[in-house]
Amino acid sequence: MPLIRGEQPLGLLVVANREGGYGPEQLEDLEALAPAVVQALEKKLAEEALLRRTHELEVLNRTNQRLAGSLETEDILDVALEELCSLFGAAGAAAWLVEAALDGDRGPDTRPDDLVCRRLRGPGPALTLDLRQRAGDGLAGWVFGHGCSLAVPDVAAELPVPGPLYPALLTAHLGIDVRAVLSVPLRLKSTVAGVLQVLDARSRGFDARDQSLAESITAAAGSAIDRAHLYEQARRNAVVRDTLLREVNHRVKNNLSAILGLVHAEGRRTREGDKLHPQEMLDDLAARVGSLATVHAILSASGWRPLEVGELAREVFAAAALSSDSDDRRMALDVNAAPIQVDPEQAHQLALVLGELTTNALKYGRGDQGLQVALHVSLEDGQVCLVYRDGGPGYPPAVLAGHDRSVGLWLIDSIVRTSLRGHWSMSNDGGAVTRVWFPGNPGLRGGMGIEWRD
Repeated sequence: MPLIRGEQPLGLLVVANREGGYGPEQLEDLEALAPAVVQALEKKLAEEALLRRTHELEVLNRTNQRLAGSLETEDILDVALEELCSLFGAAGAAAWLVEAALDGDRGPDTRPDDLVCRRLRGPGPALTLDLRQRAGDGLAGWVFGHGCSLAVPDVAAELPVPGPLYPALLTAHLGIDVRAVLSVPLRLKSTVAGVLQVLDARSRGFDARDQSLAESITAAAGSAIDRAHLYEQARRNAVVRDTLLREVNHRVKNNLSAILGLVHAEGRRTREGDKLHPQEMLDDLAARVGSLATVHAILSASGWRPLEVGELAREVFAAAALSSDSDDRRMALDVNAAPIQVDPEQAHQLALVLGELTTNALKYGRGDQGLQVALHVSLEDGQVCLVYRDGGPGYPPAVLAGHDRSVGLWLIDSIVRTSLRGHWSMSNDGGAVTRVWFPGNPGLRGGMGIEWRD
């Protein structure tokens, strides 16, 4: 007797082996019984569908709750794989991530679009493997390349994609014979960045509803990973902001200390009997405080990153030349500098030295062609060497003998010896020549022991 629900065949009601056989009476009895059987089956199917739907909703709700508290990629993947196994009653699950989405250095034979089995879950604890697939190879590679789900009821009977399917290698780690595989693309920021797979030891079909549920869990995992990445980025930004704030406070403290030192130096000159007019003293002090502001502006514009010495010298010379009140505007700077970088602290101190040398040259170093300054920068036995010369009359004998030291020379001596941990000298050779040596920074381009090519 056919069991029909509406116009849809539901099954057959079959009886057999009645003594005496069957006749119209028994047929009528079966016809009367069939609606009751159909009703009972409908009720049973509805109960099973409700139970299945309730279980699915419980799994999805539990998955979202568990993922909400996860901020590590491996923890998120473990939750997703565990819930996929629970939802489908599968023996295992795997998570593949594209190489470019992984942290750490890549091997020489890997490509950014290689897939790496980041986590594998089976009857035992979850594993982290170094199993890799080329993009487009195997089930995971096909799903990653096409961005859509793929269900294979039996990998032994079907070969839906080219390349290695990797069930044998997964079997070795899982301890089960992988037969059925459901592969779903994992998206991060709307871009396919990996694949989650449901692995079963028995042949089975995955219908559209199964794929939709697996995609829901995978989407939740992708959102959780995106959220974890945003949290990590926010944490790093907070660290950077805290570092920058400490750096700014450090710079302000240094500048205030430098200003205080300049004031004490000017005061010492008056105590030692130098005859200075108050206005001249204030002008000199203002010029040096202005140099501090210029140095701060240069470093701020560079984002407090390492600077090349030659570029720093050009910036300092240009700022000093613009602030000069001399009527003679004939000025030129010739820089011959190797590409040597200094860190922000060295750049700050070195800029003050270059500022004092430029200010001195603007005052006393002009020749017949105006101010002609040449700067040569090189490495000498691991030391950065600066040679700063002008085309003027040179240093007075009393200055070279050390009997007459201005605040500017005192400041250069203090910075070079104390802050730059170097040494310096003065001489005359067609003009005033100042040489400064200080240790290079090994961690920067052109630093100590690092070679370069022009």
